[in-house]
Amino acid sequence: MEQSPEIVQKPWGSYPANRRQQLIRFIVKIGLSHGSVKDLMQRLWYLDGAKQPADIIHQGVKFRLYPWDNVKDSKILFGSTVQDSMELSFLKHRLTENAVFVDIGANIGYYSCILASNRVGRIIAVEPHPHTLQRLTFNVALNHFDDIIEVAPYALGDTEKEVLLNEAEGSLGASSILEHHHAAKKQYSVNMMPFHKLCRKYAISTIDALKIDVEGVEDLVLMPFFESAPPSLWPKCIVIEHGHQKDWQRDLLGFLNNNGYRVQKRNDSNTILTLTDK
Repeated sequence: MEQSPEIVQKPWGSYPANRRQQLIRFIVKIGLSHGSVKDLMQRLWYLDGAKQPADIIHQGVKFRLYPWDNVKDSKILFGSTVQDSMELSFLKHRLTENAVFVDIGANIGYYSCILASNRVGRIIAVEPHPHTLQRLTFNVALNHFDDIIEVAPYALGDTEKEVLLNEAEGSLGASSILEHHHAAKKQYSVNMMPFHKLCRKYAISTIDALKIDVEGVEDLVLMPFFESAPPSLWPKCIVIEHGHQKDWQRDLLGFLNNNGYRVQKRNDSNTILTLTDK
């Protein structure tokens, strides 16, 4: 579905839940929406066939969600399990009001907005997909996080050039610069730059924590960074999505382990590492 600027720009609250949807939200909140029940809740939400955004408050943050074309939105709206609760809890306890957090593959701003609400000092949210970027910017503005979150509209990689971003149908957040990930019906030309150049552009001199989820090119982003950036710029904590590790061309986790990073927590989706004194 093509993104509509009118949908993005309408004031938050323009898409309240009707009575059926309020009941669904109640079932989600009391913890019953898992597995087949969650699938049923999603089908019932759009029982009348209308696909409109959902304006909700989640974890104390306002979001406008588009669950029909982004899996992250669907999980937030219909799942009784808090998305990435382990990762966010770890970051919340680690980051202070003076901390710098870099969110690579920010999607709609889920991590960025929740951590901004937890008084993290400075956040750089990196997101290249033009529609997801609109939604991210909207969510940042409606929560008045503009003074905390800087939105960087770039893909990150090993060089500075224009690249094609392959859209993942039904999940904008899964879009990738890797051609084999999706038989993409849509492609977007986006600007790529190396991570160390992004740090220079945004005057990032220290990184207290970094989250990266870029659909199989995590090594393409981080390995050139570690080979170019001074150790003083290396993130003190990394949350890395490892679900597409088979697509990595280099042993990123092995490199991190050999260079002072130690695994603190791990689940099916992400690995959390912290940098120790070598």
